[in-house]
Amino acid sequence: MSQIFQNYEAEFADLVSDLRALVSQVGGLSGQLRESKVAEVDKAAGEGEALLRRMELEARSIGGTQKSELLAKIKGNRAEIARLKASARDASRIADQRTAAAARAELGLDAAPAGASGSAQSQRDRMLSATETLQKSSDRIRQGQQSLLQTEELGANILQDLHRQRETINHTRETLKTTDENIGTARKVLKSLSRWIW
Repeated sequence: MSQIFQNYEAEFADLVSDLRALVSQVGGLSGQLRESKVAEVDKAAGEGEALLRRMELEARSIGGTQKSELLAKIKGNRAEIARLKASARDASRIADQRTAAAARAELGLDAAPAGASGSAQSQRDRMLSATETLQKSSDRIRQGQQSLLQTEELGANILQDLHRQRETINHTRETLKTTDENIGTARKVLKSLSRWIW
């Protein structure tokens, strides 16, 4: 295993530890604080996914059976990130349901009046379901935006690497050209010397 991969692995372990701590805080918060904490989870998860992509690139450069072992480990790490993100969303959804239930109880909406039809309760259930669906859609959009930003960042890094490699190739070409010119000049000098000697 390369030193680079080991460094990535240590960084990933720290990141997952921080991510677990963030996820554990989500359920105990409400309103804007909870949304902010979920956004922190998404950001940290995005950083973890970006780190896993770098680990995957490094693992693919390693030969032999070790490559397969490292790729399998990365796959497990990716599943852990997904699980933590899902846990944060679930905790947020459960907290939303608790808040909504408390609000209904405070307004006395949980107990239907005698003889009243179940249509009001059914409408409330539909509204809660629609709110939950909307929340999930918002989460997916936020995740998509995060993935897009990470992909854009990765693309920019690759372009920078390619630009540096191009500069290196151009510099090498110039060096070779100069060397070739120097060899040509040396040949001419040697020819002149050989004529002068003979």
